[in-house]
Amino acid sequence: MSETNLSGMAAQAGADDETQRKAEGLDSQISSLKSEIASLSSAFADFIKVGAREGRETLSRQTEYYVGEARALEEELETQISRNPLTAVLIALGLGFLIGLLARR
Repeated sequence: MSETNLSGMAAQAGADDETQRKAEGLDSQISSLKSEIASLSSAFADFIKVGAREGRETLSRQTEYYVGEARALEEELETQISRNPLTAVLIALGLGFLIGLLARR
């Protein structure tokens, strides 16, 4: 073999080694990125679960509050009707009359 062929083969071997090192480096980076993506996915899922739980708890508290307010209003109306039955009947008749007028149009 000539010197030119030997130096060409040596250069090719060196290029192959560098290509191999670059490929291994890319494989390492890809593995690292996959790990980071998995970690971020897990953190995001946990964040969503916590947010949903907090939202449910807030909604539950608000529902309980408004149900209590509605019950208090109902009791107040029953008390007012018991104290003033004639006024309650007249108000009901007036509202019925207004609704009847509006329904005709």
